[in-house]
Amino acid sequence: MKILKRAVIVATLAGIALWIYLIIQDRIQLARRDKQAKDILLVCWYYAQDHGGHMPSSFSQLSPWDRKQKHDGGVSTVVERELDNFELVTTGLTETSDPSLVLVRERHPDSHGRRVVGYVDLSAKIIQESH
Repeated sequence: MKILKRAVIVATLAGIALWIYLIIQDRIQLARRDKQAKDILLVCWYYAQDHGGHMPSSFSQLSPWDRKQKHDGGVSTVVERELDNFELVTTGLTETSDPSLVLVRERHPDSHGRRVVGYVDLSAKIIQESH
């Protein structure tokens, strides 16, 4: 009987540990997607700096260098593959456009209906979409 009780306790603790692990993995993935959106926003902002304050109207306007680099104190970050996961939502924006306007968003929400959106002010947010 003692072995059965111990087995039940171990199984319960293993279930709790797995549940916590899955929550942590989900939060890591959300943080990664949020960072990707901010990297893309930063590249768009640098594009605007070089083009009279106008944000790009498509990702194809970004030079190959811009698509591969993040201008961050000389630190390079590949953003090329991140562009495939995002789309420009609003075109014709400038650096001084309403900061609450969405500039980029993930092409598809995740399995929980969450999508990362990026705003003109370089902030990003995870939103829950209604089904």
